Amino acid sequence: METVTSREAVAFAHVDNVRFPLPCEGGLNVNMMPFIMGEKHSLPENLHGYWDLIQRCVATLQESMEDDTELPRQKNRVGYLTVQESVVQGGNSQRRPGLHTEGFTRAPFDSGCITQLPVWHGWGFGHALRTGKFQGGIFMASNVSGSCNVYNVIVPQELVGKGGDVEHLRSFLNEHFPDQPKPRTRMADDIERLGRHAGCAYGHMHMEGHAIGYQQPVKGPISLQARELIWMTDRTPHESVPLEIGGLRQFFRLVTGGIDTWFAAHSTPNPLGIQPEAKIVAFNKFT
Repeated sequence: METVTSREAVAFAHVDNVRFPLPCEGGLNVNMMPFIMGEKHSLPENLHGYWDLIQRCVATLQESMEDDTELPRQKNRVGYLTVQESVVQGGNSQRRPGLHTEGFTRAPFDSGCITQLPVWHGWGFGHALRTGKFQGGIFMASNVSGSCNVYNVIVPQELVGKGGDVEHLRSFLNEHFPDQPKPRTRMADDIERLGRHAGCAYGHMHMEGHAIGYQQPVKGPISLQARELIWMTDRTPHESVPLEIGGLRQFFRLVTGGIDTWFAAHSTPNPLGIQPEAKIVAFNKFT
C-alpha cells in the first residue's frame, strides 16, 4: 500500500453529469444483470429508461490496445447492469456498507485503466469539455448526494479480501487520506458573481485546490454528489454511506470489463436469455 500510494495513479474520474429516469412503480432492483452493451433490445423493457445513461458510459470505452481482431468490440461485449430504486431510511445505507472494491482476480485489461482523462475547464462550465477514454472498469452514479465515498488509490490484488472487502485497510487509508470526505472541487456557489458557472465542477476529480496549476492530489475521500457519473477501476476502494435524511435513492452501476465469475446467488439473470461471459457459480461470494 505504501508503494501504490506513492505513485501518481488515478483510480477514478468524473465522466459527466447525468439525468436519471423517473423511478419505476414499486422500484427496480437488479444486480449484475448480463446484457449486450450496444443492444437496447438485450435489456428487459422496464430497464430501457436507463439506456441513455448506459450509452453515455459505452461511448467512452476504447478498444484494446492489442491488435487482436478476435476480440469483440466493446459495444458487442456483455456488460453487467445494476439498478436499485428504493426508499432508504435516515441513518441507513442503501448499498453494501464498509470499504470494498468490486474486483477479485481479473486480468489487467479488465480491471480498468484510463487512456485519456476527461477535461473539466477551469472556469467551471458544468460539463466535461473533452470526453474521457477508458478500457474496462466500472461506471457508477446515484441521485443522492453524499451517499458514497471513493478513494484515489488502486489496491493491490493480494490485499483484497473476501467479496472485495478492504475494511482491514481503513486505518491505512485514514492515515494517507486524513481529510474528511468532501465533494470534488467546484466553483463558489455565488450566482451574482459567477452566473451560470456558480457551483460547477472544474479540474480533475482526484485533485483539489482553488486554481488550475495550483491543484494537489486530494487528501481525503471524495463524497460523490447527485448525478455525478464516475468511472473507477475494480480495485478502487469505496463505501456506501448512511443517509442523513431518508428518501428515494436511485443507484446505477455498469461493469464493462470481463469478469471471471458470475455469482448466481447474488446476481439477477436476464429474462431475455443473455448469459454472462464468465463461469457461473452458486456459492456465496462473501463466505
